[in-house]
Amino acid sequence: MEAKKLKILIVDDDPDDALIAVRYIKKSLAGIGLSIDHAASLSEVNLFLEKGDYDLFIFDYYMGELNGLELMKHIRTGGITTPVILLTGQGDEAIAVAAMKRGASDYLAKETLSPTLLSKAIRHSLELYQSEQKRKETERILRESEERYALAVSGANDGIWDWNVLNNEIYFSPRWKSMLGYEEDEIGNRLAEWHTRIAPEEVQTLEDSMEAHMKGRLPCFECEHRMRHKDGKYRWMLSRGMAIRDSAGQTSRVAGSMTDITDRKNIEMTLRHGVLHDSLTGLANRKLFMDQLRRSTIRVKRHKNYQFAVLFIDLDRFKVINDSLGHLIGDQLLKEVAPRLEGCLREADTIARLGGDEFGIIVEDLDGAATASIIAARIQKVLCAPFMIGEREIVISASIGIKLGSKDNEKPEDLLRDSDNAMYRAKAQGRARHETFTQKMHQSAMASLEMESDLRKAMDRSEFRLVYQPIVSLISGQIEGCEVLIRWDHPERGLIPPDIFIPLAEETGLILPLSEWIFQTAGVQYKSWLDAGYSLSYINLNCCARQFLHQNLTKLVKKILTATHIPSHLFGIELTEGSAMQDITLSTSTLQELSQIGIKISIDDFGTGYSSLSYLRHFPIDTVKIDRSFVHEISGHQKNGRNRTAIVDAIIAMTHSLGLKVVAEGVETEEQLAFLQDRQCDAMQGYLFSRPVPPEDFLALLREGRCLSDVNPICSG
Repeated sequence: MEAKKLKILIVDDDPDDALIAVRYIKKSLAGIGLSIDHAASLSEVNLFLEKGDYDLFIFDYYMGELNGLELMKHIRTGGITTPVILLTGQGDEAIAVAAMKRGASDYLAKETLSPTLLSKAIRHSLELYQSEQKRKETERILRESEERYALAVSGANDGIWDWNVLNNEIYFSPRWKSMLGYEEDEIGNRLAEWHTRIAPEEVQTLEDSMEAHMKGRLPCFECEHRMRHKDGKYRWMLSRGMAIRDSAGQTSRVAGSMTDITDRKNIEMTLRHGVLHDSLTGLANRKLFMDQLRRSTIRVKRHKNYQFAVLFIDLDRFKVINDSLGHLIGDQLLKEVAPRLEGCLREADTIARLGGDEFGIIVEDLDGAATASIIAARIQKVLCAPFMIGEREIVISASIGIKLGSKDNEKPEDLLRDSDNAMYRAKAQGRARHETFTQKMHQSAMASLEMESDLRKAMDRSEFRLVYQPIVSLISGQIEGCEVLIRWDHPERGLIPPDIFIPLAEETGLILPLSEWIFQTAGVQYKSWLDAGYSLSYINLNCCARQFLHQNLTKLVKKILTATHIPSHLFGIELTEGSAMQDITLSTSTLQELSQIGIKISIDDFGTGYSSLSYLRHFPIDTVKIDRSFVHEISGHQKNGRNRTAIVDAIIAMTHSLGLKVVAEGVETEEQLAFLQDRQCDAMQGYLFSRPVPPEDFLALLREGRCLSDVNPICSG
């Protein structure tokens, strides 16, 4: 039988944004049967809703006839409870809060949208919705159980008891005795027959409740407690009664009933367990974990020698397992991980699934800081053993961050954050290891936040500038083009290298507006050189992974070409292997679109990542740029130089065999230049000819007609 498809309705009046959302959904939910519809207006939404039900809605907030919040109100008014994810603009926190208040399951900013974020949001929304539906069904069952209980009471089906306080004798009805599995003659008429069968830890509660009623402090006697059945098991009972008093107000008799409420209590415990535990693994969830962590912070202040630690565990490369083997395998793996983690801990410790492939552990009553590291090492060793999922063997590792509790009034949220930061430090150090949080990590995290804040202000303050590095033909010796690079001139920190701020810009989504500014500024500059009569065959702009995969790059390039009137064949895009290989389907589509309008495509840093002859054949690439690390070792005194020169030989030969152009990056010596010319490399760029320079200095190079013979006389021959 064919599995039921997940039905999703996207509501967005921008067809390009809707198409991106569809691509992301298909990528993030690979391996799952999908049925995706797109509506651009309210009337289309109504038509789709008439045709059938959906499992998930994805609404754009900014629409023509009504916004996303109004659309949510519209469907909720119609009685539709399907989960909704709202897409907002960057910084629309107020809209996001309003959406969550109106029942949205999640919200995402379009500018930072990615398959990973969308996958998490979709899974969170569906799990939340299913959990809510399960809770409602459980409540319905509980209501029905209570209604049945009311009918049973009206039919005198409860056990009846009647206690004569004066002589301490008590009557138990046959039904009272049979509820505990006994025959009529197996239970006597003494009060002890009742109290000795109550769970020992609950006897005092029942006696206190009875005394409070008998002395007039409570209007009636009522107590929930466990009773030992004849089979040795405990069952939950509800005992209720009323006192009969004499003329002096003294209690002479108490009569009442006992009801078996075991089923109801089991349902209540199931409900409580569901609220505080993860439905997939059965471990505590984030809420219960934070409650336990709060107790630990209180305990460490009260007890002088008490110490605890928080461990934040993240499975390494878990996304690869989900993407390659499917989410069902991934979920089963998480189920198998949970008992292994539990086996590493003591009864007093707390373990929780915090979300996705992240787990948290509170290690209580530590002997010392070293104990936390020992436990982390034990966990890593246990997780390294292969997992058998069906007939498939899977090997994983984990990165663990450790934060030691202290008496410094730390909040639970801060402890979890610090252990998370330590975990990321472990990943940065190579994964499959553990790191303990230090103040230096905190300072580094704060510095990163400060830099992010400065980065957001840098464009408004015009702190970025572009530099241009010549690309020189090894045939003519003349400048044939240039690569555009960005620099950040911070008013206080000075020049910040791109390898510091570009990753941060990509992580925060700021790379998108920054890239658009680069394209526009470089386009205007290039047009001014062309209008001045200087011969420059092309200008290359770098394209980051986020811009390449998450934005309509072709639309942006067309916009720049139209505004500057630059012929498309003079405009080039450079992207790294890693960017191209993140989403091969989308990469192929985007590259073909660019190629069809005449844009030249260069693969940058070739040889350092996923180098594959296959994608060189299938992608519409014009140029391959040999990474500077290979060029740097073209010399006899460099370690492994022979191996590196062989690689350069192979890249040039392979690329030429495919009819592509080869450019060598990072050429700094005459020896490197001679080697490349001997191998018939097409072009070069590097400090031997020129560093990246401001536009006025690059114009000077063009004006003076600088060529290779100016730096290497051999080239003039």
